[in-house]
Amino acid sequence: MPRFAAAVLLPLLLVSACADTSSWRERLDEMMISSEWTVESTRPLKGTGLVQVALNNGDQFFISENGRYLLVGANLFEFQGEASFNRTEEARALWRAEIISEADQYIVFPAEGDTRAVVYAFTDVTCPFCQQMHLEIAGYNQLGIEVRYMAFPRGGMGSRGYELLAKAWCAEDPVNAIGQLKIGQGSDLEVCETQPVMTHYDIGQRVGVRGTPTFITQEGSLISGFRTTDEIAEILELK
Repeated sequence: MPRFAAAVLLPLLLVSACADTSSWRERLDEMMISSEWTVESTRPLKGTGLVQVALNNGDQFFISENGRYLLVGANLFEFQGEASFNRTEEARALWRAEIISEADQYIVFPAEGDTRAVVYAFTDVTCPFCQQMHLEIAGYNQLGIEVRYMAFPRGGMGSRGYELLAKAWCAEDPVNAIGQLKIGQGSDLEVCETQPVMTHYDIGQRVGVRGTPTFITQEGSLISGFRTTDEIAEILELK
């Protein structure tokens, strides 16, 4: 995303947009109120319904002539009154949900009682934040969240992380094995041919996983990084 995003786009999305904005000029004026940058030039693109906006820091973006849509890098935002929606991310989420449904052979930590949500957690046993996240799983489960572990060795195929993840999935008791491996035990386990680490890693790359832990919801939303039980509950709207 261009550099101006933090100065222009985030205040716009997080604070509010003008409810009755009727043109791109009004929308643009409101956007720039809280920006450290200024508009260098604007140029309507004939026949497209879009206006190209150039800022004095060299960045550019596009806004629809009716002020309803904002195209920033690869993200298309739509304004509806005071609300704004990232339509590109919505499409990505649907696509991620389709891809993640191709996976199987999870290590599952089921919800306690009724299942209120399911998350696919890409993990690496050598990752400190994954080790920390593993300590939160009981809390997740108590909230009704089912956690389905998927393997994502940060060092790629052939790495130490790959080997240990493969051992976890090959163990007689994978749930116990992955917990032991995350505290530095169980490395004497064997690697088998039926483990799904390569498949999981490929799926992770396709859906945009760039580090661990990363969660994908059943709806396809991507949540990066370690999250406490309270944080994941708030994100999933379970409180």
